[in-house]
Amino acid sequence: MAHENPNSAREFALSLALDLESILTDDLGETLPISWPWATTSAQAGEEFKPSHPEGSVLELVDRQMRNEISAVDLVNATLQKIDEIDPRIRAWTHISHDEAIKAAEEADRKRLAGVPLGPLHGIPIGVKDIVDVLGMPTSAGSKHQEGFFPQHDAGAVRKLRAAGAIIVGKTNTHEYALGGTTPPTKNPWSNERIPGGSSGGSAAAVASGQIRLTVGTDSVGSIRIPSSICGVTGIRPTMGRVSRTGVRPLTWAMDTVGPIGRTVSDVAAGLYAMSGHDAHDPCASSISVPNFGDLSVENLRGTRIGIPRSMYEPAEPEILSSVENAIGIFREAGAHIIEIEVPYVDITTPIGMAIFLAESAEYHRKRIDASPQLFDPDTLNFLELAQEIPATLYIRALRVQRLIAEAITDLFHQVDAIVVPTLPCSPAKFGTLTNELVPVGEGELTLAQAHLRNNLPFALAGVPASSQPCGFDRFGLPIGLSIVSSPFNEAQILKLMQLFETATDWHERKPNF
Repeated sequence: MAHENPNSAREFALSLALDLESILTDDLGETLPISWPWATTSAQAGEEFKPSHPEGSVLELVDRQMRNEISAVDLVNATLQKIDEIDPRIRAWTHISHDEAIKAAEEADRKRLAGVPLGPLHGIPIGVKDIVDVLGMPTSAGSKHQEGFFPQHDAGAVRKLRAAGAIIVGKTNTHEYALGGTTPPTKNPWSNERIPGGSSGGSAAAVASGQIRLTVGTDSVGSIRIPSSICGVTGIRPTMGRVSRTGVRPLTWAMDTVGPIGRTVSDVAAGLYAMSGHDAHDPCASSISVPNFGDLSVENLRGTRIGIPRSMYEPAEPEILSSVENAIGIFREAGAHIIEIEVPYVDITTPIGMAIFLAESAEYHRKRIDASPQLFDPDTLNFLELAQEIPATLYIRALRVQRLIAEAITDLFHQVDAIVVPTLPCSPAKFGTLTNELVPVGEGELTLAQAHLRNNLPFALAGVPASSQPCGFDRFGLPIGLSIVSSPFNEAQILKLMQLFETATDWHERKPNF
């Protein structure tokens, strides 16, 4: 396996520091506080979950349990059988709890037969990314540093999923501590020579390969959206604060989120509803009420304004542009008003975002770097050591610029209701492609990092919700992702647009051969 060259990585870090120096000479964000522009102080009651599109989703499986057509044990056994059959070729899982999952399913069936009210995910098997704590299962975080670690509590999102009736069957693979976008050794279900994306590559690959319908991922700079696009599945990064981050190994406190990856929009809507809401253990968790994400009905898009930032469309592969233009045409035909816009500060989001997450990751791993650096994968250690070239003063100023970016992007939603961009501008990279290696993108070229971050990092810095769903295939027969973005806590807008597009197409029904 190819590794990053330490000298080129050092040069990249120095270049990044110089970029930051030049960007931050104009007192950009100098007077802004390091905090989010939206906050709440008291919990608000949420809405009841009432699905409008249960067909072909996990919600249909819940309904069939209620009609006594299937049982939770049936669902879990079927999932475990698929994992046993398929995963040796994909390697999407790091841990499977066969016996515990069966016991949980038996208890779910007892509750159902006893007439206990069922949650929206009753009896549904779910996989959880292996940086998210699940009581009774190891949290390996893809690292030798975590060997033998068993958490004492469920993560906040897992606790809510269990309360909704979900059954956790195992942990999905992650790039080491979420510090990368390739997620080895997990394979892309569409092509074994291509990466599955990351760092939630295991969660996306498990869904794409048909092993399970719904998983949990995390997204700091694109780690739900990127693998969802590459693997041809559906995922959403929620607003910062919508879902608790307790019990999650951090990549960057300034951008980390937890969200669902699923086969359909209804799957993702149900997962997001179940894991959302206030958590007293997380000071960053919002108290804003959780709407009925299950209501995906929309007759038309008259009055809906969709923004198209053309500067985020070039360079890109022609078939990607064509697929996204087709999606825009579907929204236009449904009555949406298409408006050309510009997303501000796109040209500086990569150095600003990388300065923040490099510095914060290095701080989180400081003791491990000092005590046992040899336990890190060489690429991960090299990545963490980049932060030593970023002065603390630049990090603090980058945080202030993040606030400026957040406010500027949020202000766009006075002009439009949603923004549509390609999730990625190019085909999935082959294994062995280096982060700072140039890859062909349309008529130009970008580094792999630039290609992954350009359309994802700006919205992560802004803390707004953003999605990815399949919208076509490239010339290699690999999936293309469509990303929809909206204002803070307006995931419902995104989900309804996603559902309208999904209903009008069949891309979500395409599956790799196994």
